[in-house]
Amino acid sequence: MEPPAIPGRFTVSMSSIDVSGIPGGRRDLPAQIPTALIGRLAVDEPYQRQGLGELLLSDALRRICQAAEHVAAHAIVLDALDDDAKQLYERYGFLELSDDPLRLFLPLATARGLFPAEESDHRTDGCVEAKGPNARSGSSGAGGLARRRGGISAVTFELGSG
Repeated sequence: MEPPAIPGRFTVSMSSIDVSGIPGGRRDLPAQIPTALIGRLAVDEPYQRQGLGELLLSDALRRICQAAEHVAAHAIVLDALDDDAKQLYERYGFLELSDDPLRLFLPLATARGLFPAEESDHRTDGCVEAKGPNARSGSSGAGGLARRRGGISAVTFELGSG
């Protein structure tokens, strides 16, 4: 029996960035600021160019905004695979960090602006409500939220096929 297809996935973990890499060089911040890191955001090849990447990004941003109510995070960081991916992230407001043109960040306040308070229901059941350019609504099949006392070091979410 063949395992079910996983069209897409992403991970979220906590990280930090050096404030000197932020454009504008804010001097009112500590040398390192806590961030949420989106890693391994990927859509399997047969499912690409169908809007799933934007759904996954939207879901990741929503989950990070919810988690930031409980853990320190002032920005969201990710590494774009290439210039095409970078353009997608820039449409959501991501900016280049000065040390690497494919390493991008999004202030948490900007991310929260993508999800107006009146529409936020603080669910963590895997539901996706896409916002932003070219967003489509849909739902993810499996929210792999791994809870344990003492926090979450990294979480992987997969978009199920059924």
